Amino acid sequence: MRTSWIEPAAHWRRAARRACLAVVACAFTVALPDTGAAQPLGGTDFPEITPAERALTEVEIDPGADFVVLRRHGEFWMMDQDANRFASTLVVHWRAKVLASSGAEHATFDIPHNVFVRLDSLRARTLAADGSEIAAAEDDVQTSLVSERFGSRSTRVIFPRAEPGAILDLTYTLRYGSILFLEPWLFQGDAPVLSSRILFHVPEDVSTAYWTLNPSAKEIQVTADSEPRGRWMNAELSELPALPLEPHGLPLADLSAQCMLIPISIVISGQVVPLFEDWRNAIRILVNDDYSPFLGRRRQLRQAFKELGISKGDDRGNAERLLRWARDEIAIAYDSGVAAAVEDMDTVLERGEGSPTERALILSAMLDQAGIDAVPVWVSSRHSGRFDPNYPNPGWFDRVILQAELDREATFLDPLAEGGPGHLDPGLEGSRVVIADRSSPRIVELPVSAAEDNRVLTTWRLEVTAAGAGLSHSAAHGTLTVLRTGHAATSSSWWPRAELGSDAIGEVLEEALPRWTVSEIEIERSPSPPRLEVKASVRLDSEEALPDEFTWRAGELDVELPRLAGTSRRGPILLPFRWVDEVVLELSLPQGWELERTIDPKNQLEPAGALQMELGRDGDRIRGRWRLALAEREAGGAVAASMMRLFAAHREGSVQPVAAFSSP
Repeated sequence: MRTSWIEPAAHWRRAARRACLAVVACAFTVALPDTGAAQPLGGTDFPEITPAERALTEVEIDPGADFVVLRRHGEFWMMDQDANRFASTLVVHWRAKVLASSGAEHATFDIPHNVFVRLDSLRARTLAADGSEIAAAEDDVQTSLVSERFGSRSTRVIFPRAEPGAILDLTYTLRYGSILFLEPWLFQGDAPVLSSRILFHVPEDVSTAYWTLNPSAKEIQVTADSEPRGRWMNAELSELPALPLEPHGLPLADLSAQCMLIPISIVISGQVVPLFEDWRNAIRILVNDDYSPFLGRRRQLRQAFKELGISKGDDRGNAERLLRWARDEIAIAYDSGVAAAVEDMDTVLERGEGSPTERALILSAMLDQAGIDAVPVWVSSRHSGRFDPNYPNPGWFDRVILQAELDREATFLDPLAEGGPGHLDPGLEGSRVVIADRSSPRIVELPVSAAEDNRVLTTWRLEVTAAGAGLSHSAAHGTLTVLRTGHAATSSSWWPRAELGSDAIGEVLEEALPRWTVSEIEIERSPSPPRLEVKASVRLDSEEALPDEFTWRAGELDVELPRLAGTSRRGPILLPFRWVDEVVLELSLPQGWELERTIDPKNQLEPAGALQMELGRDGDRIRGRWRLALAEREAGGAVAASMMRLFAAHREGSVQPVAAFSSP
């Protein structure tokens, strides 16, 4: 399924980071007046369309492409030197062409913006194949409110008459309330790009570091020189194929060639003011200018702590209790990166809502009240891309978690994840993070849970009753037990439903098992470590069933684990976590019944994991076992191919029926 092109990069966190980085730069930030919707008039004129662009019908670097980005050019002025303001401007020209009717799905463009990053002007048009020009009308430019915090909005441009041969033009201007533009310029996307470049204008008083990531086969062409009151630098790439953006694939931030300028210092009144020259200074800026003021007022927090009645001594138990309190009392209403979005935590507590980082900072203050030391940890989901530890930049990260000393053991506390101390959101596992300790900043790698820690064990114990003795057809009854642990528990819809009780879980089972009648549900749920066990009585008693036959499949119950279809992929695989999915069958048959077909035993060992399947008869009982264990979470090349083979074999074995019938 295609999505619209999102600026300046196709991942969701950009708008939040803009707000975050503006707040980070407190002394170098201004809030810009925002009128809400962008004005679809004004801005820079469209570049002239070349004869080659008009004549293009096929992309040599990506044959068969139905859509191509002809150019994506940006020009960024760091600081408004004419007005001597800490504000910056980015002008973007984007031009694309629809090559086939299916490419029309790509003919939308999304631009996130807020009070710190104002969408100042926007113009869009379509040059149809017949040569007519259609300007984007008011209805074609739609602005929606994403969050009231920072006035976060998203403006979508829907190009009219996006038919084969049409050229789509867009030019727009963003005004930044800061000199900080800590987002990388991504040269690529999920459509081929013929030309992409970014031109930076840097004032002479600002020192910068140039960062680049280039997985492409082409070298980024960089030129630079001095200019009045500063210097410029241009980075450019051309003839880039579409990236393989597939389900459960690597994020765009890992796949695309990209570059960025990071401000490391600025001269103000003759004094050099350090910015992001090293991690220690980056942390100092956040802690001194953001965290300390946010944690200053504690009236509401002390009252909340008093009402909890926590006694010092049981650090691990207290940490688990405070984790639950933070999740229950502070709803997530917006995002703010690794900065706090409001002035103080009392405001958040009064509203009962905040950002993931604000929730974590408030939890750290509550832990402090309980005598537990905790330090902030800057984290980013693996699904958002990796960061480069050699270039200090708080913009790399999504949010804050904590590291606390519990029972003399350093333990991570993730206020956004379900579960107790030490249980992380699966997207964080294995990622490198920054321990934001002013005295001892360090980069560490978060632990990765084993496949056995994230397990789904589904056990069917069934007895078949033959037709006769008052029954006009065969029936089956017995028990179904589903045990889920680790991420396989907390990442499923079963976890919150189980908290609501047996009726809510019953709805899940009834929806997943339409052939079966489910009753007598029992639930056991514990958060540390996460464990959920559901037991139920099940009965299959359908008038449509044949009088002398019973069928069942290992995939009868969907346990909501990711499944990859097909046998091949263009790019690597990135799963949420490693897991074990096991189904056990114990089936009692009436006397004289036989198996129609047995499943061939399978013991398939692959670099990515293993699949075992067995089914056999033991007297009047049928015993079967289907077990898929994934040893890898991230895989490419031969390992990814082996993972696809495992999924294909498991899918085939799960849908193959186990059938029993009454022999003549």
